[in-house]
Amino acid sequence: MTPRNRPQLKLGDIIRNQRKTMELSQSSVAKMAKVSQPMISKLEAGRSADVSFEIVMKLARVLKFSAEDVMLREDGNQQPPSEQLLDE
Repeated sequence: MTPRNRPQLKLGDIIRNQRKTMELSQSSVAKMAKVSQPMISKLEAGRSADVSFEIVMKLARVLKFSAEDVMLREDGNQQPPSEQLLDE
């Protein structure tokens, strides 16, 4: 599937999906990423709009997703920068 055809998921959806796929609890993800469990809960529920890039990177490492991809999607832009340049 090309980046343009990927469903646009929010950070919380990605965290929840990856966590469940890896069969991890919110508490275990929080411990591994060194963030609080309430932060994981808020992110998954979409209640935390102000999340730092540092936290996204920690979660990306633990849950094995691309932080760049998440940041692009949260921004409403589904194309990585390299593809944007090719389209111009």
